[in-house]
Amino acid sequence: MNMNRRDFVSTTATGLTCAGLAPLGLEAKKGSFRGKILKSVKFGGRPNIDRLKKLKDLGFDGVEGSGPGMQIDGLKKALAEVGLPMHGVVYNKHWKVRLSSPKPETREASRKGLEDAMRESKAVGGTSVLLVPGKVGGKDETHEHVWSRSIEQIRKCIPLCKKLKIHILIETVWNGFCLKPEQFRDYIDEIDSP
Repeated sequence: MNMNRRDFVSTTATGLTCAGLAPLGLEAKKGSFRGKILKSVKFGGRPNIDRLKKLKDLGFDGVEGSGPGMQIDGLKKALAEVGLPMHGVVYNKHWKVRLSSPKPETREASRKGLEDAMRESKAVGGTSVLLVPGKVGGKDETHEHVWSRSIEQIRKCIPLCKKLKIHILIETVWNGFCLKPEQFRDYIDEIDSP
């Protein structure tokens, strides 16, 4: 790269100016952050002590399971031995067996799978299950279908949520659903459960 004197002076002046301002920005924010950001990583559902130890050595504060289908007893033992919590579970069937399916039997199977994931999360000490509520696609799974069908099934899970003290966390990534913040807000409000 060729740099003439004018470019050099301009680049250097900009760099020096930014370097001089950086401490001011840091000083202004010093003390405004309280607490600690905890780091977690998806782990799966099988006990693997070596992997858990490596994650702990790398500084992770916990792991996230994938259920239903976890090996509960082995996981509990491995997590206790290493000293890492499993804070929650990702519902691993929500893409293939969707709450928004046009088929009632598929929606029911998805809800039952979600309930199993909730029980497994509770069994390993978790407090949540991450759920993709459906996928917008075609005339049989429009935005309106995903909205109404998933809410109907999620509401059926609320009594079990309360009993287990498990939160259903809603994720809308790559599914074409609730693309605007206002839509997502209204969706959560319509579920009508803390």
